[in-house]
Amino acid sequence: MKIDGIGSGMGLDINKLDLPLDQMVGTGQSAGADSDFAAPDIDMEGLIKDAVNAVNQPQQELTGKISNFLQGKEELHNVMIAAEQAKFAINFTTKVRDKIIDAYQTIMRMQV
Repeated sequence: MKIDGIGSGMGLDINKLDLPLDQMVGTGQSAGADSDFAAPDIDMEGLIKDAVNAVNQPQQELTGKISNFLQGKEELHNVMIAAEQAKFAINFTTKVRDKIIDAYQTIMRMQV
C-alpha cells in the first residue's frame, strides 16, 4: 500500500514555486548591497485557480462515489475514504486561508 504525502493527490505542485536566484533578484546580479530587489514574477491568479481546482476535485470525486454507491456500483469504504479526502482538502484550505488573513492583518498593523 502506497501512502502519498500531504500535497499529493490534490493537484498541488510545490516545485512550481521554485525560481532561479537571478529571477528572484531581478537583475541577474548577485544579491549584494548594490542590486535592487524585484519581486518574482508569479501568476497569483493562476496559483489561486489551481488551488481552488485542487480542492474542488476531491469534492467532485466524492459526489461521483456517492452516486455510484446509491446505485450499488461502489463499496462503502471507498465512499468513506473519498469523504475523508474531501474533508482534509477543505480543512487544509481553511487553515491556509486563515494564515494568509493573519499575515495580511499583521502587515496592515505595521507602522511605516
